[in-house]
Amino acid sequence: MVFFLMYYKKVMSKKNFIYLYIIFLFYVQVNSAHLIENIKIIQNELILDVVSSNILVSVFDKDYNFINSAYSVNSSLKIALKNDQLENLKIISVKIPEKLSFEKFGSSGVTQGQFRKPCGVFIDYFNKIYVCDKDNNRIQVFDPNRIFSFEFGNFGWSTSINEIKGQFNKPSDIVVNRFIYVCDTENHRVAKFSIDGSFLSSWGGNGLENGKFNFPKGIEFDFSGDIYVADTENDRIQKFDSNGNFILSIGSYGRSVKQFNRPNDIAVDREYNIFVADTKNNRIQMFDRFGGFKKFFKFGEKFLKSPESIAVIGNVVAVGSERNSTLYMSDRNDNFNKQFKLDFRPSKMSFVNSNQEIILYITSTKDNCIYYTEFEKDERSI
Repeated sequence: MVFFLMYYKKVMSKKNFIYLYIIFLFYVQVNSAHLIENIKIIQNELILDVVSSNILVSVFDKDYNFINSAYSVNSSLKIALKNDQLENLKIISVKIPEKLSFEKFGSSGVTQGQFRKPCGVFIDYFNKIYVCDKDNNRIQVFDPNRIFSFEFGNFGWSTSINEIKGQFNKPSDIVVNRFIYVCDTENHRVAKFSIDGSFLSSWGGNGLENGKFNFPKGIEFDFSGDIYVADTENDRIQKFDSNGNFILSIGSYGRSVKQFNRPNDIAVDREYNIFVADTKNNRIQMFDRFGGFKKFFKFGEKFLKSPESIAVIGNVVAVGSERNSTLYMSDRNDNFNKQFKLDFRPSKMSFVNSNQEIILYITSTKDNCIYYTEFEKDERSI
C-alpha cells in the first residue's frame, strides 16, 4: 500500500493524491486494533495508557525475545526495562475478554470436511489449517476460510514402521513448517511428509530406547527446525533434528521436578522455552532448550486438573482440560490467570496470528468439530 502511494504521487495531481492519502489513513485506521496509546519511555520505564481493562501488554526486543509484561486493571501501565532495552522495541497487546465466544466448523462423518474424533490441529504460515482426523486415520487440510482443500492418509498398521509409509493408526498431533510432521500414535512413530502430503520418511517404533516411542501424543518444532515429541507412555520428551536424528531426552516417570506422568502435549516458543502438559501430575512444566527446568505454571491454582493440551503464542499461554471442559490462560510472568468454562471438551489447540487478532483453534473429539475464537491484538514498534 505504501509503494502504491509513492508511485501514484508521481502521476496524480496534488489534489487527487491528498484524497488518496486520506483513504490510506482510513484503511490503516480500520485495519488496526488500537488497545494502547500515549506510549513513552521515561528513565527505565515504558509508560502507556490502555483503552480498557483485561489487556496483556508484552514487550519484546527487535528479534521478538521477551523482555517484560504487565496486565491492565485500570487505564495506565508501567513496565520496567533495563538500560540496554530502551530502543527497537516491539509492543504486543492482547485483549483477554471476560467471556469467550466460539464459532465452529466440521461435523461427524467420513466425507471431506467431516471428522471422527479430530485431535491435533496446526495453522501454517499461510493460515492453512491441518487437522488430525484421528479415527478416520487421515489428515485433512483447509484453506484460511476453513473450506476443505485436500486430505491424505488412510488406515495402516505394522510392526515395521517402514512398511506403512503414508498410512496412520490414530494420528494424534501435527506440526507444519517446510514439511508436515505427524504424531502417528498407535504406530509409535513420527511420519514426515512434503507440504502436499507425499510421504517422505518416518522414525520411531515401539520401545524404551532413545528414538523409540510408546504411544506418543504430542509434537512441536522450534525455530531452528528441531522436533519435540511428547513420548506419553514412556513419560518423557524427546528432541530430534528435522530428519529424525535423536538429540536429547527430558524426564522420566515420577512426581518430582523434571519428572512426568503421561505428558500429553508440548509447546515451544520463539525463545526455545519448552512447555509440557504433565497431564496426570496435574501441572505444566517449563524447560529451557537443553532440558533444564525453569518453572511450574499453576494458573492461580494449587494444581491443574488434567491438562491435556497446551498452546503458546508470544507471551500468551493457553491450556485445555478435556476432563473439566476448561480453558486456562496466563502469561509467562503470571500477570493474569483466567479460567473459561467451556460448553465443549477441548482436545488439542493451536494459536495463529491473523491481521489485527489472534485466533485460537480447539479440536473436540467428542463433538467431532473444530471450535475457534478471536482475541483482539495491537502490535507496535518503537
